[in-house]
Amino acid sequence: MKPPAPLAKDPQVDAVIELILDGKPLREAVKACGLTPQLFNYRLQSDKAAAVAYARAVEIKADLLADEVIHLADGDGDPAKVRNQMQARQWLASKLHAKRYGDRID
Repeated sequence: MKPPAPLAKDPQVDAVIELILDGKPLREAVKACGLTPQLFNYRLQSDKAAAVAYARAVEIKADLLADEVIHLADGDGDPAKVRNQMQARQWLASKLHAKRYGDRID
């Protein structure tokens, strides 16, 4: 299997996107790649393909959080702690991908 094609023109931006797909928070991913949040934002604005790849990575991260909720619900542990963990992941997923996980308003 050949390695995937880069998501962005800039290898640092591509590395940030890969870290986000691995579940890292944005601030941590940007710092690990030697960028500032402002510089990352500027580079996304100047590279449409990178912006699309980043948006998709955020949607995938929301899907992964929703998957974690299922695993937490099925697992054992302190019910209060598990409930807090589930609610935190549900809330974050609803913010990252509101169309799929946000509250429905009829």
